[in-house]
Amino acid sequence: MERIKTKEEIERKKKRNQWIVGLILTLILVLSTAGFALFRGNNQTNRRVEYNGLKFTLVNGLWAAEINGKIFYFQNLPQEVANVSVSGFYDLQTYSGKPLYFVNNNPASGEVLNNLGSYILRYQDACIAGLNCSGDLPVKTCKDNLIIFVTSDSETKVWKNENCVYISGNFIKGVDAWLYKMLGVS
Repeated sequence: MERIKTKEEIERKKKRNQWIVGLILTLILVLSTAGFALFRGNNQTNRRVEYNGLKFTLVNGLWAAEINGKIFYFQNLPQEVANVSVSGFYDLQTYSGKPLYFVNNNPASGEVLNNLGSYILRYQDACIAGLNCSGDLPVKTCKDNLIIFVTSDSETKVWKNENCVYISGNFIKGVDAWLYKMLGVS
């Protein structure tokens, strides 16, 4: 049988329990804040990289850099695509205010559009003259601004023929290398 407790004993026990719970919550708050500060501080040093005077910051998994007053986003840093061969002359004005066409559209097209979308008139999938294409795609030539993803070559490289840009191998790395060259980063 449990002994009958006085009001004072009940109040004392209640206050002690509240004090213990408060202490535990305060400890959790202090430790979680300290952990967050330490974790965030370590990450922060790894999230900024400088290359040729440009500062790259990791934002939501993409490297952001301000180039000529505009923010551009890349999946790879310039040094990660330095070994990608990019031949030809590329200029942002070539695409400004004009449609851009993709042959063999893939996720790397999104990388192009993230960066050039505000410059181009519109984009569309297309078929290059001389290829057998399925669907109802417009047939374009290298007189138009075409980006052609070459699926038959495993070497990552970028080359140009008139207004056709050919990208092979790892398309994302190829697109980043091409964008860096066009923007004068590398």
